[in-house]
Amino acid sequence: MNKRCTQLLAGLSLLCLSPLSALAAGHGPFSVAVDCGGNVAAGDVVPYTIRAENQTLQAQPMELSMRLRGPFGGVIPMFSTSITLGANQNLAVDRSLGLPVGVPAGSFTLILVGAGTTFTSFDTCSFNVI
Repeated sequence: MNKRCTQLLAGLSLLCLSPLSALAAGHGPFSVAVDCGGNVAAGDVVPYTIRAENQTLQAQPMELSMRLRGPFGGVIPMFSTSITLGANQNLAVDRSLGLPVGVPAGSFTLILVGAGTTFTSFDTCSFNVI
């Protein structure tokens, strides 16, 4: 798969996205989703839920990664892990993000990407620090 990479945060992070034709949300062998939202204050904990769904009768291996984009203009990697969803398996995981006391006010976006060998699914959700 041909990948295009964009370097962010002065070389501290590398965000690679598959071509747009390969990106989809729920129109392939699997889908991923992230749910969050609302207004929070600096120092608060932001709850979010990650979901992954295998829509086939075969196991689907994928790299699952999460990034955080903030009002400072950069993207911060949060995690990356390999998972395999069994046939027709659905996965839901509740997580939380602790915000530092000095985090700037503004809109933040969680970016979830599930990348398989021939297909990529992604989703985003946003919350506001007030």
